[in-house]
Amino acid sequence: MDFLNWRYALLFLIVFGLLPTKTFAEFNLISPGPLAQPHAFVEGEGNCLKCHQEGKQVVGGECLTCHTELQERIRQTKGYHGRLDQVADRCGKCHPDHAGRTFKLIHWEKGKENFSHEDTGYSLRGGHAKVPCAGCHDIRRIKDSIVREILAKNPGKETYLGLTTACASCHFDEHRGQLSATCESCHDENEWKKAQKFNHRTTRFPLVGKHRPVPCEKCHPWQKDTTTPAKSFPTPLRKQFLELNGMPFSSCESCHRDVHEGKFGKTCETCHTPNDWHELINKKVKGREFHEKTRFPLRGAHASVECRSCHGPFGKTPAKFKGLKFERCSDCHIDAHVGQLTAALWKDCSDCHNVNSFLPVEFDLPDHMRTRYPLEGGHRAIACPLCHAQKKELARMVPETAKRSLKNQGRPLKVSLALFHYTKSLQVCETCHVDPHKGQFFQTNPVKRCDQCHQVTSFKELRFDHNRDSRYPLTGKHAKIACAGCHPSEKQGARYRPIAFACETCHRDVHLGQFKAQTSSAGVCERCHTTEDFKKKLLFDHNDKRFTTFALEGKHSSVKCEKCHFSVTVATNVRAVKYKPFPRICEGCHVDPHKGAFKDFLP
Repeated sequence: MDFLNWRYALLFLIVFGLLPTKTFAEFNLISPGPLAQPHAFVEGEGNCLKCHQEGKQVVGGECLTCHTELQERIRQTKGYHGRLDQVADRCGKCHPDHAGRTFKLIHWEKGKENFSHEDTGYSLRGGHAKVPCAGCHDIRRIKDSIVREILAKNPGKETYLGLTTACASCHFDEHRGQLSATCESCHDENEWKKAQKFNHRTTRFPLVGKHRPVPCEKCHPWQKDTTTPAKSFPTPLRKQFLELNGMPFSSCESCHRDVHEGKFGKTCETCHTPNDWHELINKKVKGREFHEKTRFPLRGAHASVECRSCHGPFGKTPAKFKGLKFERCSDCHIDAHVGQLTAALWKDCSDCHNVNSFLPVEFDLPDHMRTRYPLEGGHRAIACPLCHAQKKELARMVPETAKRSLKNQGRPLKVSLALFHYTKSLQVCETCHVDPHKGQFFQTNPVKRCDQCHQVTSFKELRFDHNRDSRYPLTGKHAKIACAGCHPSEKQGARYRPIAFACETCHRDVHLGQFKAQTSSAGVCERCHTTEDFKKKLLFDHNDKRFTTFALEGKHSSVKCEKCHFSVTVATNVRAVKYKPFPRICEGCHVDPHKGAFKDFLP
């Protein structure tokens, strides 16, 4: 066996734990091979134990000491590494070392092209399955700040970490912000262009009759994109986009020319149907042509109503054909909203409804802006029924006189059960939303509002600034910690209040209480340590009387700390550096070379 093969054989024995009972220390002087370039800084005699435990192969716990970018995802069991069983013992299976400086540190067990992406928690289906790895794992798509920081310090480094599963992280928004970011509500992974999940019936203008086969471009014109930079990433597929929002549809004239030139008004639907332009509503009911000569021509749904529904007779009351009121809807119809809508804003039913049908309602966003709660941000995209829920109790509010009148006329009782009148303040988020913080922010300040931290554009889009809005500004390494690191999730949600500020609330006291005051430990750690770096940036100065009265002089000033402050065992598997109590006389540390001959000279 030549020397090179012997080294790799030794590497195999070490990595997979096949060495005999000899300890790793016995082989410390024999390297199984050069480390890969990223690990070259720990190569050399005496450095083996930085990654290896004596007599053992590398374990994941040691790897995570340096590879901090994986710690949080493993803790949350997210991504490929977080989903592995016994991840602490598996690093070496995919990332062996001692294979030379140019080794990439990744061993694809079945080949890179056969890697099961499903193991990451994000399965590649449809069109995604055809995309090469580099198509998604592009450094420009990485959103994770920790991973981006690592790449900035290591130019040219290749990684598969840091991506999100949001569509917008890989794909350009071809709608240019006209629709929501939930692309999957219309598109799927099989084919992007067909938008299989989209149905025009869910919009405010359902397509019926001859409107259904009309190509999208006939109503939604192509617009030129003049705002997207030429070298934007991700790159748009087209320089043009379909205009989807703001299309006028309140009247037929929005799209069609009035062939009657205004002679019959602007409500084409009172005579025509979307099934065919030549299909007239009044021609369906014979004998009603004369009504066109009256002051109330029958339009829309009125054209199909039985004569007796309006004219009678009603019980013992004979039919009446002259002198009927018809100036207002309420002359014939009861208030279907049982008094919820005030006359100050809505003077008549026709402000929201037309004669064709009670639904769909002609009430758009500009109309809502005139109410006492204008819709802003994310509220604009919410479906009406989510706020205006159905309340069965409203049916009991119909006056008895109205019920008797309808019964006498043989007309059904139709009432809208949608809630419009809110008794609680609309300026308080809790009127509609559940407090996810379970009152944590209202205990000390009952008038504190959700919008002091959150915005209506998105619940996750925060105004909150920890350094400005809290009593605990984040400095040093605290500024880099994820929120969940200090605000853990509990049964009632993430804990924000009360949170203690003392260091030992979150950190283990490595000094095991040696520096605690008798009455309080508040402020003890800050006397010597900073948030920048617990070990390297110390405020402690041995010659400063604020810290100790034992100044280091002479030869003492060059002695390393651990020579005097050594590590001691205080319990099973528990060790600590001893600082207190400590002797102050020479004999406390040094052997008396005079063997007590001068003790009588001591004062």
